[in-house]
Amino acid sequence: MLALPSSRPQRVTDGEDARRLARYVLSGARTRPVLVVTARGNAHDAWNDVAAIATLTGGALDVALLDGAGRTVDGADETFNAALAVDGHGTPGVYNGAARLYPAPPAATTLYYLDTAAHRGRLIADLLRRDDDAAATGPSAAPSEDAVRRFVDRSDETRSYDLEELRRRHPAHVIRTKAEARGLAELLLSPERRKPVVVVSRSAGSRRACVDVDLISTMLHGLAATVMLDSNEAISEFKRHVAQPAWVFGDAGRVFPADASWNDPKARMRLFLPNEHVSRMLLTNIMIKDALLLVADGLRGEVSGTGARRTDHTE
Repeated sequence: MLALPSSRPQRVTDGEDARRLARYVLSGARTRPVLVVTARGNAHDAWNDVAAIATLTGGALDVALLDGAGRTVDGADETFNAALAVDGHGTPGVYNGAARLYPAPPAATTLYYLDTAAHRGRLIADLLRRDDDAAATGPSAAPSEDAVRRFVDRSDETRSYDLEELRRRHPAHVIRTKAEARGLAELLLSPERRKPVVVVSRSAGSRRACVDVDLISTMLHGLAATVMLDSNEAISEFKRHVAQPAWVFGDAGRVFPADASWNDPKARMRLFLPNEHVSRMLLTNIMIKDALLLVADGLRGEVSGTGARRTDHTE
């Protein structure tokens, strides 16, 4: 059973404890920061991470793991997020192998990705950050509770503008009809196009796309277009108008460069597919990175005079 506050890491595997954790996070009487970690695949590794964080921070904050292996009806993370949505007045949740730090009292929160050692290192570095006057205690000493709280407060202040920016989202274009799919193919094949286009498809049986298409669209706003094929009808029609190596169907995605060289039966295009080793957020970031690399290639070509201009808007 969940026992908070506690200097020991907590493991949440059932719906009642997930709701109890949400109530604790939202409590105005809470005096300690809470780090909530989710397990995307290997719960054993995630628990090791949680235990290490609790040890490194010297019990200065509460640490809880939402263990998806518990197999509650909706999953511990979904139950936790649903409880926040009902009672939290917009307090963001956490999911898919990531972690979120909730300060005390509740305020703006920080989301951390845990897919790689570098991601986990950033989380640990942030949690262990000290004020200059605390550095004299030495790097091996555990931070005090006040030091962790000062970091959390400082984090709220510096990230508030970022949170406002994230609210200004630019949703992806959603295509469901044959006519819209033909229009997409015409756009991709147009010699007038000067920007990359990200195309993602969602299968009929999937609750959501394999990547966060709205986040991709927001991050690439003004640099590239983002489109989601959201029906079997649209996917089938799109396939009729482009070469087979450029097909996008099922749960997948491609990044189309700002020319038509990809539309060739012998062309090779990178296909982004979900798998158990890559989280949805990491796959999203990889697609964004590929699109930005194409944008950079276009800018270099423009400067050198060897490529087409890539500053026009793609509509």
